[in-house]
Amino acid sequence: MKNVWMPVLALCLLMSMAFCASVQRQQEELSSRLVRLHIVADSDSGEAQSRKLMARNAVTRLLEPLLNSCGGSEEARAVIRENIGQIAETARDAAGGQAVTVKLCAESFPAKVYEGFALPAGEYSSLRVTLGGGSGRNWWCVVFPPLCSECGDSDAAFLKLDEDERALIAGKGTVIKFRILELLKRLRALF
Repeated sequence: MKNVWMPVLALCLLMSMAFCASVQRQQEELSSRLVRLHIVADSDSGEAQSRKLMARNAVTRLLEPLLNSCGGSEEARAVIRENIGQIAETARDAAGGQAVTVKLCAESFPAKVYEGFALPAGEYSSLRVTLGGGSGRNWWCVVFPPLCSECGDSDAAFLKLDEDERALIAGKGTVIKFRILELLKRLRALF
């Protein structure tokens, strides 16, 4: 009887792995089309958190017209790189002259549920704005296309995504999380 179940279990395992790989590929394709904004406060004090939100508001106001005409994430990243000094100055001014570090980098984000949509966990391009020592709570959203209300017209931006991507982030697609795949991904990153 054992001999009958082993091929069935092996087939089920292979099918599950293929399905998970497909979902992960969808997430990676989606993340390649987005640029996230990640702002980290100096500390968890009320004043530091307030400065974080002021910096967020100022940076998103600056970025909205700059990124509005971008046709894709590569162009958006180029515009951000060209304006990184202005972004830093804007954040510093809004944070009351506090030291600010700004960089465009790749960051891993957990799954995040926003109002009306969710983004799967994964690695995304990120405009990271760190206030002071950056040891406080953070805030993030999608700045290109602007999918959160602080970053512009989220309804129009949502339509820039293809149907599969809209389904994935709107929660209409299948979002499955397997701990074993997360561990394999971490292991693969080590080598």
